[in-house]
Amino acid sequence: MKDFEKISDGDFGRKKPRKQDNFNISSEPKNPTPDSPYLSSPNSSSFLLNLNEDVAGDSTASQRPSGVKKAKIKRKIDEDYMKTNQSENNWMVEAMNNATQAKKEVLNVRKEKVRVKEMKEENKILMMDVDSIVDPTHREFMRQEQQRIMYKRSQKYPQSQPQQSSAPFSQYYNDFGVSRNDIAPY
Repeated sequence: MKDFEKISDGDFGRKKPRKQDNFNISSEPKNPTPDSPYLSSPNSSSFLLNLNEDVAGDSTASQRPSGVKKAKIKRKIDEDYMKTNQSENNWMVEAMNNATQAKKEVLNVRKEKVRVKEMKEENKILMMDVDSIVDPTHREFMRQEQQRIMYKRSQKYPQSQPQQSSAPFSQYYNDFGVSRNDIAPY
């Protein structure tokens, strides 16, 4: 009767776990000996302690510490990543510089086209005979426009004044007809 469950008024359908008195659940002995590899503590789970292994970290000089190889591999990976990242950045900077240069060239071509178109329009206005225009307001406007264009061009392309030389032409060529000692006379 001791192995059967007791049924009370509130416990219908629930099974209670049985206590096992005579057999051990774990493979460790109940009372380990000091020479046994099994040690147990009352408040923590059991664990296996290998007494042949160096616990204090006394390793031979030929072996590296445990994290050095991983750190070296990580450092190498990080350096490779940085080199790749730097080369990609350099490539991006070069591509952006090339794109900027190309845009500047396109802008210069557009500016030149606008300048040429403006010059053609101004030339049409300058070649126009304003006296043939019947409307006096329109005629006066075209005359003022011609004056504005002429003023703008004179400021933009100043004509150099011809140099007046006060010295005679012979100062540059002073040995015409003059005999020298090293040249025989004519």
